[in-house]
Amino acid sequence: PPSQKYRIVIMRVFSGFSKGLNWFGRILHSIGEYANVALLVIVVYSVFMRYVLNMPPIWVEEIGCYLFLVACALPLAETLRQDRHIQLDILYNRFSAKGKNITNLITSIIALFWCVIISWKGIEYILQLYAHHTREATVLATPLWIPNMVFFLGVIILTLAFIVRFGGCIQELSGKETKVS
Repeated sequence: PPSQKYRIVIMRVFSGFSKGLNWFGRILHSIGEYANVALLVIVVYSVFMRYVLNMPPIWVEEIGCYLFLVACALPLAETLRQDRHIQLDILYNRFSAKGKNITNLITSIIALFWCVIISWKGIEYILQLYAHHTREATVLATPLWIPNMVFFLGVIILTLAFIVRFGGCIQELSGKETKVS
C-alpha cells in the first residue's frame, strides 16, 4: 500500500538525518573537548604568569570565558545522544524499557519547548547585538554576537537532537524494530 511506501521513505530520510546529526554532534563534541584542553593550558599559563613572574595577562579571563562557553554549549547534542545528561537514575533505572521510552518522550517534548524559546529569543538577541555593533568592554573588544552565536549553535543542534530522540521514542513505542539514533 502507498502508506507503507511513505512510511519507508520517511524512515530512510529520518535515519539519514539522524546519522548526519550524530556525525556533526561528534565533531562539536570534539571541539568542546579541545576547548577544555585550551582552557586548562591558558589557566595554567595565567597562574604561572601571575604568581611566578608577577605579570598577570589581561586577556585570559575573557578568552577563558569564551572557551568555557564552547566547552559547554557545543557538546550538548552528543551528550544527549550518549544519554549522559543529568537525570534521576535512582528512579529512571527502575523503569521498564517502555517506561524509559515514555519518560524520554515526555522530557523530549518539554526540552523541545525550552529549546524553541531559547532559540527564538537567542536569535533576536544576536541580531540586536549585531545591528548595534555591541562589543565586549575589554581590551579585545570582541563583538558580542560571536560568543552568543556559539551558544545559539549549541542549542539549535540540541533541538535537532531532541527531535531525533522524540522520533526514536515514537518509533520504539509503536513497535517498530528499526531504532534511529
